Amino acid sequence: MNEAINFYFFDTYAIIEILKGNPNYDKYKDVKQFVSVFNLVELHLHITREFDEKLADDLVDEYSRCVIDFNFADIKETTKLKIEYAKRKISIRH
Repeated sequence: MNEAINFYFFDTYAIIEILKGNPNYDKYKDVKQFVSVFNLVELHLHITREFDEKLADDLVDEYSRCVIDFNFADIKETTKLKIEYAKRKISIRH
């Protein structure tokens, strides 16, 4: 039996909640994760301000292996989907 592999795009908020140990995010700890370079900028800024730069550097190094590339067509399609599903309050996942 083939098991489905879930791929999730993590926004900065999700990463921070996982790091904080929020139990609502436990089910996402071991999934295949994707992030953008913009998420890493936000993450580094937040962790540097709240904790320290060394921890921020380590986390960015760890999450850098999950960075996906995107193009302008992806940006446009993502915007359309976010608007279309705004009332559902769902996150876009891959």
